[in-house]
Formats: sequence, structure tokens, C-alpha cells
Amino acid sequence: FENAHDAILIFSPENEIVLETNQRACEMYGFKRSELIGMSLIKISKDINRGEKYVTKTLRDGSCADFETTHYRKDGTEFTLEAKATVVNYKGKQAILSIGRDITERKMVDEALRKSEKQNRSITQAAADAIISIDSDGIVLSWNKSAEKTFGYSSTEMINANLSKIIPTQYRVGHKNGIGRLANKGKEKLIGKLIEITAIRKNGTEFPIELSLSSWEENNQKYFTGIIRETTERKKTDEELRKLNSAVEQSTSSIIITDLDGKIEYVNPYFCQLSG
Repeated sequence: FENAHDAILIFSPENEIVLETNQRACEMYGFKRSELIGMSLIKISKDINRGEKYVTKTLRDGSCADFETTHYRKDGTEFTLEAKATVVNYKGKQAILSIGRDITERKMVDEALRKSEKQNRSITQAAADAIISIDSDGIVLSWNKSAEKTFGYSSTEMINANLSKIIPTQYRVGHKNGIGRLANKGKEKLIGKLIEITAIRKNGTEFPIELSLSSWEENNQKYFTGIIRETTERKKTDEELRKLNSAVEQSTSSIIITDLDGKIEYVNPYFCQLSG
């Protein structure tokens, strides 16, 4: 009782007068033991009706598990209490034993994470690149608007579906094996690097993409997020430049390229042949 890490109170159900308490409860509320014993919990409860509801439920059912309420410390500051209560016999009379802990900090962290998640979701949805998150089985967890535009599938169609829908048939076995190796901490050299692969749209057309992969763990489960950019136009441009370069190199005309100041930056082989 005294060595418990949680605050323990025994109180009368009629008026919520504290009959007994442990040292942890005194520390949590900021009262001395002599101050807390004999005090009604109604005095330090922010929501009296909520407290009375849980007292009634405990008396009716014999116990009440894991409920939250807000109490005041001696200095007037509020804190969130997570408690469970049980009907007990105390000195021959019916009483309620409450075991509680201050979860204010946990609630603040949860709220901060919720806001952060909302912000991240907003940024992800506004991103120009397709951003997709999956679990270690390849099941899609998030699918932003750019992914919808790139692949032709809506988020409703893809969330909880397998990512293999956007992998060409001939690459699906390799994709599945690759995800398995990553989940088992293999091929970690791929994390954070640009990978060029082929994907397939809803309409069946295949196209090249550039993929940057990241991973994280939660509750011993591994998850992956891919940032994807279609490279179809860039590939076309690269091919056109390659052809142009080949044409220049093989041309039977002299070709000279200079900068704005007239400084020669390039001459083709035919020019070299003529000029010696």
C-alpha cells in the first residue's frame, strides 16, 4: 500500500470523504496526509457529475476500470487522472478503493503527436511527388494525391490493398522478396538512395519511376515510405540529348560551341579533322 507507485485512496461513497491514503497520493495532490484524510474528493474534482457517475457505476458493478477524470492539486493546477476503482470493506463499512496515476504528460505527448501527424499528413497531401507508406507485408497505409495522379488509383482503392497492384507482373515476385529482405533488415543499403524501377498504372501502361525509400519501426513492426517521381519525360529528354550528341559527333559539318564571351567550349570531331 505505502510502497505502491500509484496513488491509492479509500473513500466513502456517500460523500467521497477520504478515509485512507498512501504517500504517493499525497505527493500527486500536494497535500499532507493529515490534510487529505477527511477531505471530500468533490472539493478537488473538476467535473463533479463525472466523478459521481463513476462512483455510482462502481457501486453497481463492484468495480470500474480505467476511467479518466480531471482533479486539482493543492496549488490549483489541473492534472488528468487515470484510475480504476473497486468496492471494499473498510473498518466494517462499504467503501471504494481507487488506484490512480497522473497521465497529464502522456496526454500532452499524445496531443502533440496527433497535431504532428495532422501536419505531416497535410504536407504529404500537398507534395508534388507521390508519397506512399506500406507495412512489411506490402499493404498500403497511406497514398497521397500525387500518387493518385501518377498511378490512376484513388486512395480508397489503394489503402489496405497490396502495393503489387502498381508493380508490373514480371517484377512482382522480386518485389515481394525485396520487401521481405528489407523487413528482416536486409538490403538496408537501399534505404535513402535513389532507385530506378518500372511501375504500372491502373490503365496498364508501364512507365519509369525514381524511388527514394525510408523505413521506421513501431511496436516491433517495420514500415516503409517511398517518395516516387515519374521519370518518363526526363528519360525522353535524355534520349533526345543522346541522339543529338550522336548526330553532332558524327556530323560532316564543323560544329563549334562557345560561351557568351566567345570562348570555345566544344568542337566536334569533323572540325578537329579539318583544322588538324
